[in-house]
Amino acid sequence: PSSTSITSGTTGGTIPTTIGLLTSVTSFTISSDVSGTIPTQIGHLTQLTYLYFFATPSLSGTLPTEICALTALTRLHFVSTPLLTGPIPSEIGRLTLMKKMLF
Repeated sequence: PSSTSITSGTTGGTIPTTIGLLTSVTSFTISSDVSGTIPTQIGHLTQLTYLYFFATPSLSGTLPTEICALTALTRLHFVSTPLLTGPIPSEIGRLTLMKKMLF
């Protein structure tokens, strides 16, 4: 299993669309200096079991429906992400292995 973490002060900028190339990653944590929106390519991370956005006050937009394609996901956390707006996609019900979801 592979884990990737993007943390405070080391990256800045936006989440690149090339995130979709990390198809073998099982755990992904993004925190601090990230801004912009969550790219739809995140839906390509089909091995992902844990997705955690923490203290990303500049992350904005809506939760992309493509997150609902992450059927291996057991944990989905959005903590301190005040600029995310809109409804949770109805397709979230596809995530049948989900154990914990926090918004």
